[in-house]
Order: sequence, then structure tokens, then C-alpha cells
Amino acid sequence: MYLKILSWSFVVFGSALGFLITFLKLYVCRLKNDIVANYVPLIAFTMFFYIIFALLLTIFIKGASNKMIMFAFANSPLIIGKLATYKTEKIFSYLQVACAFLSVIFVLALMR
Repeated sequence: MYLKILSWSFVVFGSALGFLITFLKLYVCRLKNDIVANYVPLIAFTMFFYIIFALLLTIFIKGASNKMIMFAFANSPLIIGKLATYKTEKIFSYLQVACAFLSVIFVLALMR
């Protein structure tokens, strides 16, 4: 029961993270640069809960390979953020969106 709630919470925050980065950072930022201060805290808030729920899922899912994959997804925002530079920010934003959606697909596949 708790694993289902945790899994669905992760799916919600992972999907929200992917959509927020896609629509706010990659699309809206190109339209208007002065609204940067409005969406950055929202993405940071969503990313925080994405990492927390991913780490909790790492503890509770079964299988060593599943735990390693989930741990990699949990650390993906931190690793990608460390590697990104100002010039490569757009590429790493797309990579973060891909990681967020792949992790949601992975968790949904584990839930069935």
C-alpha cells in the first residue's frame, strides 16, 4: 500500500518535473526572459520532491538492479546540474527531461 502511494507520488512529481522544464524553461524562457524568477523556485521545489521520492523508492523496491537504476534516476538532477554549463544548458535541460520521463516509465513498469 505504501509502495503504491510512494510510486504514484513519484510519477506525479517526475511528470511535473518533465513538463515544467519543457514548458517553462525551454519554451517560456525563449518568449520572455524577465519571468525567470517566477518559475525557477517551482522547478527547484519539484526537483527536490522528485529526488526525495526517488531515494525512498530506491530503498523500498525489490531487486538489486532495480535499486541501482532508481538510484541513478534519483541522482540524475544532481549529476546533470554539475555537468551543465551556460553554453550547454539547453542540451542538459533536454537530457533532464528525458531522464524524468524515463524514470516515470520505469516506475510505472515496476508497478504492474
